[in-house]
Amino acid sequence: MIDCPEHYNVSTILDHNLDAGRAGKVAIYCGEQQVTYQQLFEQVCAMGRALSALDVRRENRVLLLLDDSPTFPIAFFGAIRIGAVPVPVNPALKPADYRFFLEDSGARMVVADHTHVEAINHALEGRPQPATVILAGDTAPGTLSFADLLSEHTGELPPADTHRDDMAFW
Repeated sequence: MIDCPEHYNVSTILDHNLDAGRAGKVAIYCGEQQVTYQQLFEQVCAMGRALSALDVRRENRVLLLLDDSPTFPIAFFGAIRIGAVPVPVNPALKPADYRFFLEDSGARMVVADHTHVEAINHALEGRPQPATVILAGDTAPGTLSFADLLSEHTGELPPADTHRDDMAFW
């Protein structure tokens, strides 16, 4: 059995890899793209800072509608780093399913690949509680750019002081 410390934030697996001297090692291979542990750490911190700037707080849900790419772990660990709760959903589902996940989780923030903007807009249509949409790739009217947010919110970010029993993700 692994003994988990009482105060633990799973995003610190990145910190541990840096401490172990792996900063320049590749953490993610995605086609021709390679992301080192250092780059991943910096982007995760930037994502956490961007979410905080957008008023995402501890225990807030962040719906993730992302394909398999470096964007997923950046958004996932960025939310966890600030104590928010990422809610990853299958990008092959229907807009009605996304609407359900939005309502069930109470997410007011959505991070999605630009290819899913139509489905997200459909899911948000007529919803009484608005949601902020961050798109990776091309942006659309009323959305924020994932890349712009990361470049605007650089800098190290200490992990939230979360408890081992806190919700990490849905």
